[in-house]
Amino acid sequence: MDKDLSAYDIENIRDEDGMITRDGIENWLGMNAGDFSSVHDFEASIEDGEKSLDFHWAKGEDSEVTYCDAMYPTESE
Repeated sequence: MDKDLSAYDIENIRDEDGMITRDGIENWLGMNAGDFSSVHDFEASIEDGEKSLDFHWAKGEDSEVTYCDAMYPTESE
């Protein structure tokens, strides 16, 4: 699935320092792109002026399993 972002969308993804980060993308997706609970891995490519920023969630430590383990660790008791 592809989602075309408007200039307004990209500005809303930026953090307080004006940077486009993985966290900013995640926050924007959570508020604007519907239910991502069934999505396992994906990547985002955002055009920022003349730069193309690529964020990969699909490999190694960026995998969904690793993300979920870090975000929702199991309780030991």
